[in-house]
Amino acid sequence: MPPHDPFSADRSRPELPPPEPLEGRRPRILAHVLRAFPMHFAGAERMLHGILEGLVERGWDAHVVAVEHRGDPYEWNGITVQSLVDAHMGGPYAWCDVAVTHLDVTSHAMAWARYGRPLLHICHNHRQLLHHRVPDDGRNFPIFNSEWIAEEWAHWTGPSIVCRPPLVPAEHETTVRGRQKLRTAALMNLLGIKGGDLLWRLARRLPDWRFVGVKGAYGEQRVADPMPSNGEVVPNGGDTRAIWARTSVYLQPSWYESFGMAVCEALCSGIPAVVSRTDGLVESTTSPEHGPCALVCDYGDDDQWHDALVRLRDPAEWERWSRLARLRAAELGAQTVIDLDRLDRFCRGLVVANQQTSTSVRP
Repeated sequence: MPPHDPFSADRSRPELPPPEPLEGRRPRILAHVLRAFPMHFAGAERMLHGILEGLVERGWDAHVVAVEHRGDPYEWNGITVQSLVDAHMGGPYAWCDVAVTHLDVTSHAMAWARYGRPLLHICHNHRQLLHHRVPDDGRNFPIFNSEWIAEEWAHWTGPSIVCRPPLVPAEHETTVRGRQKLRTAALMNLLGIKGGDLLWRLARRLPDWRFVGVKGAYGEQRVADPMPSNGEVVPNGGDTRAIWARTSVYLQPSWYESFGMAVCEALCSGIPAVVSRTDGLVESTTSPEHGPCALVCDYGDDDQWHDALVRLRDPAEWERWSRLARLRAAELGAQTVIDLDRLDRFCRGLVVANQQTSTSVRP
């Protein structure tokens, strides 16, 4: 039996040392997750990496343990990613001042964090804390990825914070002459609940448009068979700016989105967006100053989506929504700086509080 295994029969507890004083060194954050970006090119992993990058820029050291990673450790934008089995997590947790997790590894991370490190939970949907039975005990701290999810968890009495998926517009922006004339609609992630089937139905109804579907990193991807002559499937991963350079309208016909990273990235290039009427997509594409910055349709109503694309054939309409897209992208970029500054202060506060109250082992 490996030493310090929190899942062993006798539940022996590891002896994690008290966190070191912060004076004279950088604070340390550990991400304990199943998969890591860019090896896993999906929204949740991209948000996590963006948060870690933001903290590194603000003076933190960051390290990722990705349970499913195989092979040698690698570094991406100053963040090291490696794999360790759950039983051997004592070293990483002893190293860090605060840990962060999400999705599949949440329960495992909670088992380790109870031994003396604050644990942040990135909430990518409004039921995540409930699903994992995360206790409101002063040791677990949610990072809500949108205001509406924070409102859904208004009953949470402990400290929490809202940090939207980080967006740096310059990293996504492309400039294309005559973009409106491309008449190409794109969708990232071809899951059925993301609108994969709708994309190909629209392709058959609008033969004068081109439809590009980019495969997602998980789940059954809906690929038309036979593929319409004006349809194309692109593999998962790679530089999304290559997709934005070919796109004149972005579609996000999802059944559920807690925020919607892909549509926000499309807005950076002034690409008009058509989105589902979900809480997350409405929040992410609505400006406090300018109002709706994307056309909104009902999920499952093909006629509304068809009519939105027909509407965007009009150059004046396209220019109007393109201008609003850029305005909203600029707001989201500014909000990212605010969110990450607040998150930095929030995490440093947790570290200081934990150092003041910590013992070598938490009961």
